[in-house]
Amino acid sequence: MIPAGTFVPPHLAASTLAALVTATKFGLFDPPEVLLPIIISMPLAWVGTKLESLLRIWQNKSYNNILTWARNPEDLTVPSAMMVRSLLVNLVLSMLFFLCSIIVIFILTNFIRDPAVTFLGSMHLEWFHLWIAGTLGGLMALRLRRVYLFLAFSVFFVALAGVLSLIKLGSG
Repeated sequence: MIPAGTFVPPHLAASTLAALVTATKFGLFDPPEVLLPIIISMPLAWVGTKLESLLRIWQNKSYNNILTWARNPEDLTVPSAMMVRSLLVNLVLSMLFFLCSIIVIFILTNFIRDPAVTFLGSMHLEWFHLWIAGTLGGLMALRLRRVYLFLAFSVFFVALAGVLSLIKLGSG
């Protein structure tokens, strides 16, 4: 058994690609603008791991078929046919997942772009902030509850700091 999906986040590329596609489509090129698609796309890494887990469970049902074949290997094309079918199912479902995700992200970005960019612009973000935010998608793809809790608390405190700074700017 290859533990690639266990240790290497399998769908980190989905969140990264979705953020790049969204930023390009909406012409978001400054750091405060680019942070919006990054934030919206980050959950794709987590949702992608759930999809990958479901695909593994579904494809484990083929295990009995391969055992039956191994006991009586008359047709030598059975393993390769199973592998091709498995790869095609993974490809099609991953592409559908990404397409549906991009549609949702485009709709959400179009809906909240102006107020979100105004809010994020008030934080005076630079590119190094985006590098830090970009690494969070990889953390979400890991399967550790402690990472999810740490990330949730971190996002909460950053949002709280942003709101408090806006309140301070408004009253001062």
